[in-house]
Amino acid sequence: MSHRSKWLTCITCHPVVTGIHRHTRELLRQYHDQGLITQHIAAREPREIWLEMSEAEQELYSEVETYISRYYNQYEEERAGLGFVMTIYRRRLTSGLYALGESLKRRKLFLTGQVNAENPQGLQDEDIEDEDLSSDVADQLDMTVAHREVEIREIERLIDMLDRMPSETKLEHVLRAINAELTRTAQIIVFTQYTDTMDNLRDHLRPTYGSELGCYSGRGGERWNPERQARAGMSKDRLQREFAEGSIRVLVCTDAAAEGLNLQNCGSLFNYDMPWNPMKVEQRIGRIDRIGQRRHEVRIRHFMYEGTVEADVYAALGDRIDWFETVVGDLQPILQAVQRTIQQAAMATGPEREELIRRGVESLQSFDPDGGPLSDWEPTVSPPRVTSPLTLEDVSEVVREMDPWKTSIEPGSADGTFRLVDSDRELTFDRSVAEDEDIALCTYNVPEFERLMSLPEPRPRTDLLRLERHVGRKMVGYYGWVDGRWQPIRTLTSLRTLLNGSPPAEAVEAVPAIRMFESSLLSVDASIHRPGHGERYY
Repeated sequence: MSHRSKWLTCITCHPVVTGIHRHTRELLRQYHDQGLITQHIAAREPREIWLEMSEAEQELYSEVETYISRYYNQYEEERAGLGFVMTIYRRRLTSGLYALGESLKRRKLFLTGQVNAENPQGLQDEDIEDEDLSSDVADQLDMTVAHREVEIREIERLIDMLDRMPSETKLEHVLRAINAELTRTAQIIVFTQYTDTMDNLRDHLRPTYGSELGCYSGRGGERWNPERQARAGMSKDRLQREFAEGSIRVLVCTDAAAEGLNLQNCGSLFNYDMPWNPMKVEQRIGRIDRIGQRRHEVRIRHFMYEGTVEADVYAALGDRIDWFETVVGDLQPILQAVQRTIQQAAMATGPEREELIRRGVESLQSFDPDGGPLSDWEPTVSPPRVTSPLTLEDVSEVVREMDPWKTSIEPGSADGTFRLVDSDRELTFDRSVAEDEDIALCTYNVPEFERLMSLPEPRPRTDLLRLERHVGRKMVGYYGWVDGRWQPIRTLTSLRTLLNGSPPAEAVEAVPAIRMFESSLLSVDASIHRPGHGERYY
């Protein structure tokens, strides 16, 4: 049994697993249909956009792949793991020509001794931090590189080819697609793997969108400032807020935004490039396809060049799992297989590459998502409906009758809504009304609710008394100040009438009511002294 099989067997046998529910998109839809959750789950409408390279791009692409494969094998022969740096350049070739060009320029600076040890082999932090680049390999990247002069000449030739490239097919196509998408929707998010690609996209989008263009990367949030003609940094929270408000129409991100940003107010997402790890694509889509997305459908577009390793493998993936229309779930092993297949094939050439792709595609097509132990995690029945002992409707009925609330709120603009007298924010106790993005659900942890619950108690009423005395058994009497004198209160109707009236402006002396209660006790029948007769009220 392999280590992976042993691990999965241990996991599925562990008692903790019995309490784990893996909520797939389809399962969440079933919960919605059964009324267990109120938020609907948006449908995904993903589509691959296949692009044809120009002749100049095809020639450059071939030359770059030859360079990468040659030096990958050469460095691997010198020391296992040392050639891994070439896989990074191959990934950047997938992203775009600009990102590749910037990497080659940094590589040249490194080979000529112009880059310090903080950037091994001219790599950036996002290259070294890639999840596939282990710490052991990273430690080896600052080794002396053999054949420097030969490689420098090769890099200079590739940079010259890049500089003479009149345009980039993918860049031009994506720019047109963004403009077209914004004719049908208010906002769009564009994801890419690398900050270099993001910056290049930003520079091409800036003349059209100006301050409506935002970016997010490892540098943090950014927005173009037309007055200073420079990008202005901002916090993640502020960027997220301004995007939610709609002042940012185009948001270009690296995978740094694929975790931690909630952007469900947007319904369109473009993948400028496709990572070798499809899990990262799922994380990107998860920024907009999440609970709280109000659209019934989110549009997703993947841009790739035809005839590349990535395109061939992702095409097979698309045939197998319908282009990310389902959440990862049991498909996680197949997505991991995609990453391995792309990485191995991308660094090979000729017949070896074709064979690796063929075997990889066969493994994708033969994978059975229902045959592995992960499928055992899927709950076979819906979870039981849990009834809360106290609903928001119960809270509403109670607090609306409390004096501090009655004097602190006023009706809102719609049925079932209200607001604080010194605030414009609409509140409601009704979850269905709160589905409107302009109306907040009034519940615990909402500032307005906490503020209202902490209002001071109303002044105690002196016109109502509850008196108690033990005379063999407990005797209780209620007395109210009615028409300028104390009177016994013997019915609930009388009590409600008193409570609904206005209390006296000044405190009422309680002594007469106490004397009335004491007098009534003297006239009580002696039978009250016999035990076991409960309470009597006067």
